[in-house]
Amino acid sequence: ADRLRIIRDDGDEIDGVKCVPSFDALKEPVDMAVIAAPASELPTIIDNVNNSGKVHAGIMISGGVGETEGTEEIEAAVREAIVRGHARPDGGTVFLGPNCMGLQSRPGHYDTFFIPENKLDTRWSHPARRVALISQSGAFIISRMSNLTTLDAALAISIGNQMDLTVADLLDAVGERDDIDAIGVYVEGFANLDGLDFLRAVKRVTAAGKAVVFYKAGRTATGRTAAAGHTASVAGDYDIAMAAAEHAGAIVTETFKEFEQLLELATYLHGKQVHGRRLFTMSNAGMEAVRMADTIQGQRYEVSINTPSDALRERMVAVLARHKLDRLVNPRNPLDVTPMASEAVYEDVIKLMSASDEMDAMVISAVPLAPNMLTTADEIGKPGSFVERIPRLFAESAKPLIFVVDCGPTYDALAGSIREAGVPVFRSSDQAVRSLGRYLTHRTRCLPDGQGHCSAHMAEPVCAGGDA
Repeated sequence: ADRLRIIRDDGDEIDGVKCVPSFDALKEPVDMAVIAAPASELPTIIDNVNNSGKVHAGIMISGGVGETEGTEEIEAAVREAIVRGHARPDGGTVFLGPNCMGLQSRPGHYDTFFIPENKLDTRWSHPARRVALISQSGAFIISRMSNLTTLDAALAISIGNQMDLTVADLLDAVGERDDIDAIGVYVEGFANLDGLDFLRAVKRVTAAGKAVVFYKAGRTATGRTAAAGHTASVAGDYDIAMAAAEHAGAIVTETFKEFEQLLELATYLHGKQVHGRRLFTMSNAGMEAVRMADTIQGQRYEVSINTPSDALRERMVAVLARHKLDRLVNPRNPLDVTPMASEAVYEDVIKLMSASDEMDAMVISAVPLAPNMLTTADEIGKPGSFVERIPRLFAESAKPLIFVVDCGPTYDALAGSIREAGVPVFRSSDQAVRSLGRYLTHRTRCLPDGQGHCSAHMAEPVCAGGDA
């Protein structure tokens, strides 16, 4: 509280925080001003901030600045005030917004979202993961944070109407950080000329080995109208934006759920080695084995479930025999180990495939109703459970590994505990294969073809994005 100040012309203190009557009255420069005032007051406040010379950055929470009819004059006045500030010799203050929620910084331990803790758990006691969210919509951010409860993003930034700082500015700044590997970006529309700057930023960030997961809103005329009414955005041509972002190196997504899943994969699998798209799939239910095999091709991805060599089949038989399953289970891919399999069977098979040069990634599914498994909330803490084994096996393997728990709320604790440990967990095997397929296709599109060219962009000596 001793590092905070409230700009208020009456009163000495609120909740232990000292009040000062104006920005000029601040005794020392401040890093950031959070402006939660009516839109009509923003031009005067921006001038006061700039004239004080004591504020490095400002967040304009205020709505009603251009996104609704009749606010055009306020929008013009806000823009003019920002320009006046940037014309100052010191460049003035940079502003985020307006019509935004600001940002949540886990490393900085501050939060301008002002969501009650009983509505959204900030999980401040958990370390930041190497991921950031940049969104034109504040609601998109907090909804993703609520759905991805253990993602624990280092930064979550709501940019609003982009009257000063733009999505390209933020992507560049966040992309330079050493503590970020993956960045999720939600855009409704670009500021004038910022679309090209955004593509250049995507190219720079992905060339540095980071992942950008991109969702573009406004694919229909109705959606574009909704975007204009939300953040005063001109949505632009959806297909062009998606194609250009993908070419620049982003992983483009078309649904919110796909965005969440691919952002999770880009975060948790960043350090894994990807040499190809050959999947090993395993389940204790035959229907899941079939479902995974049926999902190896789809829009924007294609992977293979290849047949193990004779040598690998022999090693699989040895593992199955060790657990007395060799007479029940055929050594193949997909591998159906039947409900008779225990967690120990899964561990031995995962170790075998982690060491094999015939498989590039693994989708491991366990229907948790088998009575010989420790999968309920009161069982998962016991020695030998998946909660003990899967995170360790994930950490030991250089290959991407996804775990699937395709059952209802009774097994939320199982799925949540494994995800908490940093392992991608899906609740359906077909969606796991689909999302991993998208991720592997993106990671491998720029593997060298042996001729010094990108295999996905044969005419280009240097690929436009992705892994070199």
